[in-house]
Amino acid sequence: MTWSRRVAIVVAMTLAAVMGLSSAASADVIGEGPGVRARADWNWSDSPYSLSNIELGVRDTACDGRGVSIHLRLHWAYGGHLDTQRRENHNGCDNAANWNTRWDGNFPIAGVTVYGCVIGGNCYASAYHPRP
Repeated sequence: MTWSRRVAIVVAMTLAAVMGLSSAASADVIGEGPGVRARADWNWSDSPYSLSNIELGVRDTACDGRGVSIHLRLHWAYGGHLDTQRRENHNGCDNAANWNTRWDGNFPIAGVTVYGCVIGGNCYASAYHPRP
């Protein structure tokens, strides 16, 4: 194999790996506790400043008449974080609410945490999910 062909293969494999990482999805990230189960999926976009194809869902599991909510905590690459808009579900016992959205910001996103909350009560966090 010629030197130029080897270089071309290495470059192609490197680009494929980088492209694969930039669009890797976080699958079924859960934040749950007594009374709430929150789920989020998203795609890491090519831009470090945004998330695309965000799917949010939150379910009331307590059947106690209290609503539930979901939000994401976006952790910045240089420290700090921002909580996204809370999406509330007042549909009652064992009913879910779902949303599709995206996020575009001004700071590079290093990772995401999903929060499921009982309105007027506690919030429960998922594990931290770093950008691949």
